[in-house]
Amino acid sequence: MGSKIAGTLSLLGAVALIAIWWVFLFSARPDCLDSVQLAISSAKYALSPSESGSWLFIFTLVSIFACILTGLILLFGKQKNLAMYLIAIHAVAAA
Repeated sequence: MGSKIAGTLSLLGAVALIAIWWVFLFSARPDCLDSVQLAISSAKYALSPSESGSWLFIFTLVSIFACILTGLILLFGKQKNLAMYLIAIHAVAAA
């Protein structure tokens, strides 16, 4: 039962990070521009290694992947130790 709750909370963390990306990509756009085109150009700019601060956006994408992977392992997998190692590596990288 405990791993189901932990898995659900991990997936909830991924949803929160995806919501942050959604707000970043699709809010405050000019009316003259297409929202999908503007979102693609904003993502390219944010993930460009030449821009300062792109490490933050890259890390949020890695965090989304880690949260989804950990949540799925905890909900459906039998290798709970692998999920704990992934959480520990993610926490050290975040610190």
